[in-house]
Amino acid sequence: MNANISVIQLNSLRSEFKAYLRSTYPEWNDSTVSTIGSDAFFALNNNVGVDFWASLVDEESLIAARDKIRDYLESEKGSGRADERADGYLSALRQLKQFLDAKHPTLATEWSGKAISDVNLKADFQAWMKKQKKSDGESYSPNTINNYTTALKNATARLGLDDSVYTDLFYYTSENEFEAAHKTILAAPNFEEVDTAASNKAYSS
Repeated sequence: MNANISVIQLNSLRSEFKAYLRSTYPEWNDSTVSTIGSDAFFALNNNVGVDFWASLVDEESLIAARDKIRDYLESEKGSGRADERADGYLSALRQLKQFLDAKHPTLATEWSGKAISDVNLKADFQAWMKKQKKSDGESYSPNTINNYTTALKNATARLGLDDSVYTDLFYYTSENEFEAAHKTILAAPNFEEVDTAASNKAYSS
């Protein structure tokens, strides 16, 4: 049995989940599907302190994950609406659990404790950014670096693209593959909307 989960497996699951939402809720627009498809994986993307897959086994585990998300939003993000936002992520997690129960009933248990195996350049990017200088010679602030990092990690998921593009851009290690993904991202109909929603257009920056 493979000890890790590949990005290809994860992206395939994300795409299948979105397709499931579209077929189950035909009245939902693409923006709603994209948001829920992204929010369901918030705890995984942000390492809030739970075994993400184990949290999808039962309702009690979902509630525990919701509480960890709330704590993360309060302590790491300083959110004044942590409870409200955590409830939103819980709703998305419940949708993901329903999908898994219907399509992959053993996956949550099988993937529990496993890590994403592929290289992720997030830490390397942050270290590189700390060494860069703005046009006025000043260093980038920790807040700016965090905004850039968050946008590169999470914003692509909100574009609603297919699984030909990694939603977490830090998984790209090939310049050619990144350039191809970059063109697809810029051509997305809602790119400007997603970019504007990022702090000071950190996504396009």
